[in-house]
Amino acid sequence: MIVELLLLFSFLLHGLTFVLFRQWKSKQTKLEELEKNVQDQVKSMEELLSFHLMELKEENHDFMKQLQNQQMTSVDTHAEEASSPETAIEKEKSKETTTPEIDVTTNTAPQYTDSKHLIQTDGEHEDTVEASETAQVLHYYGKGLSADDIARKLHMGKTEVELLLKFHQNETNFS
Repeated sequence: MIVELLLLFSFLLHGLTFVLFRQWKSKQTKLEELEKNVQDQVKSMEELLSFHLMELKEENHDFMKQLQNQQMTSVDTHAEEASSPETAIEKEKSKETTTPEIDVTTNTAPQYTDSKHLIQTDGEHEDTVEASETAQVLHYYGKGLSADDIARKLHMGKTEVELLLKFHQNETNFS
């Protein structure tokens, strides 16, 4: 009788130990999978950032070439501008854009005097606020412009515009 009780007790302990080991192994496997997922995410983020960094370097290199070409031809264009200063002023004014937009929250119509300054009137006061690059990019993107068009309009790199849009998209997804 005692031997049978001891055997039964031994089987119960073995069964309990087996169940506990199995649960421990399951938790260990989940932890390893989680760690692998985190490492994969870190790797993909590093690859993404290095890709965008390479694109920025290429755009910077192209910009430097364009700048050097402009410096070489600046002597010729400077002589032309000196002979006709009115055309240079007209060219500068044509670069400025005016895009009015209605602000629904205050029922006022803010007006853009150019791509960087916003004039908002509330009846009595007139405020001039300089919009950030991100705000300008999002503004033009909301109006349906492509990243190329926004980059040209704001004199920014295409990759920089794409990064700003992607970061804003990620921020809105996490919110």
